[in-house]
Amino acid sequence: MDSGPGGFDSHALPPPCALGRHSPPPSSASFRALNPDLIEIRPVRRDDEAAVLEAWHAAFARLDPEARRTSAAWRRMWLGAPHGLHAQAAFAADGTCLAHFGGLPMRLRLADGERRAYLVVDSFARLEARQGLARDGLLARCCRAFIAASMSKEGGEWAHGFPVARAWELGRRLLSYEFDDEVRLWTGPLESFERLARAGGLEARPASIDEGIDRLDLEVHAGLGRIVRSRAHLAWRLPDDGVACEVRDASGTLRGFAAARESMLLGEPHLCLLDWIVAKHDDEAAAALLAHLAAFGRRSAATRVALLASHLDPHGARWARLGLVLVALENTHACFVAGRPDEARALARQVHLTLLDTDLA
Repeated sequence: MDSGPGGFDSHALPPPCALGRHSPPPSSASFRALNPDLIEIRPVRRDDEAAVLEAWHAAFARLDPEARRTSAAWRRMWLGAPHGLHAQAAFAADGTCLAHFGGLPMRLRLADGERRAYLVVDSFARLEARQGLARDGLLARCCRAFIAASMSKEGGEWAHGFPVARAWELGRRLLSYEFDDEVRLWTGPLESFERLARAGGLEARPASIDEGIDRLDLEVHAGLGRIVRSRAHLAWRLPDDGVACEVRDASGTLRGFAAARESMLLGEPHLCLLDWIVAKHDDEAAAALLAHLAAFGRRSAATRVALLASHLDPHGARWARLGLVLVALENTHACFVAGRPDEARALARQVHLTLLDTDLA
């Protein structure tokens, strides 16, 4: 998806739905007539929902007439974040939203402690409000307002996202985005998840979303940077239309956790593996989880599976063994630390991400 000049946004789109009443969008002529002194750039508030959604649809409709975001999806994404609402937008005097830049706040666990991280999404400017490559364009100003309000050189907060090629190039030129790597997926037929021989008597069951998942994650991914899987974080990020499952042994000890949903990728419905937390050599738990996910996939429209190809994934050999292959997306993993470009790239190389940490699926 083209998210406007400098946007991090991905190509994924939410399902169609109706939108409530909102202010009419300005025409190109009326935008040119706006007094720049009357345009306000400020933090997004709860009561800005209708204006921001109207602008989102205006920005993306020219790319995909079916692009829709529901009020419920917007509220969950922006108002449901455990660490607050972090978004800046430009508003005309009549309340029309002209541009928007925001980051979903998360906690990033590193070897030397925790810091705040942001997944940058919904960065856009409506067509009438775009000002080419000007550094004082509304979207660039919203981005700078976001950095000033939510990031600092002292705190070292890390922002990252997954722009398509055009958005990455504009972001690099205007806003000093840093390049990490191209985005790649492991992908293959749905049957791939059924190729691991079942061993032992473990069975996966619907997951109990609790703090035990983060404790297992810390154990399994010791030494790797990870977005903290707290109970509040998982309740916010796990989709309602997906599946989350776990494996416990006879003593009740959590051995594995996985989550997936059906989503369109590469032009086909995929069963997207959002999260995967199991010890590298625990084939018994892995087999039970994959069997549960495959059963969910067969009940959906998915014919293929996909998961993010992290360079730190301890299960890379497992995915290759199952016959999955690497495929590139038209996205870059871009990142930013205010005033510290080298640190932004260094952090990206320490963090093991899954699709749950992105807006790709």
